[in-house]
This record gives sequence, structure tokens and C-alpha cells, in this order.
Amino acid sequence: MKMPDPEEELIDLDHPAVGCAIGTAFVILFAVALAVVSYLFNWCWGFLIAAFLIYAVVEGSLLQALELPEQIKAYRKKRWAKRGRCRGCGYSLHGSPAEGECPECGKRYRKKNKKKEKS
Repeated sequence: MKMPDPEEELIDLDHPAVGCAIGTAFVILFAVALAVVSYLFNWCWGFLIAAFLIYAVVEGSLLQALELPEQIKAYRKKRWAKRGRCRGCGYSLHGSPAEGECPECGKRYRKKNKKKEKS
């Protein structure tokens, strides 16, 4: 069984899919609340506004879903580089020289120098 990395967050809030899901959930909850209030007070415009908000969320989610694979690839490459891996294939570059080519895919890399903390 693989042990979880203690430095890795349980939910990464920078992930594009998390932002999309949070925004979608917020607007849907608002639209449902507006529809309930409109029903209780017989306000017909509230139903129209709620229906429009739900339509906008569905449409926005579909458009976001088209862009999501590219956003996830960019996010993954950024996360790999931060963890000392090749941006092209994710191969671990620990123990490799500071600059060179990935032995797995041949992509050129340059490691960033980390500042050492003085105690």
C-alpha cells in the first residue's frame, strides 16, 4: 500500500476542476434558494431568474469542460516541476545534474536552486 505524502494537501484548491466545481455548486445553490423563495412568495420573476442561472451554469460547465483537459495538463506539469520531476513525462530527476536532458523522454530541464534556511 502506498503511503500518502505528508506534504501533499488532502484537497488541492489550485486544481482547475476544484474551482469549477465550487463555482458551479455556489450558483446552483443560489438558484435553488431563489426558486424556493419565489415559490413561497408567488414571485414569477424569481423562477425566470433561477431558470436562467441554472441554464448559465450548465452552459458554463460545458464550456469549462472543453478547456479542462488543457488546464489539468498545465497544472500537472507545474506540479511535477515543483516536486523535482520532468515537465514532459513526470520522471523523477532527483539525483540528476542541475541541468540536462530527461533520461526518459529527452526533454531539456533546469532545476531551480532552492535557498537553504539558516538556523
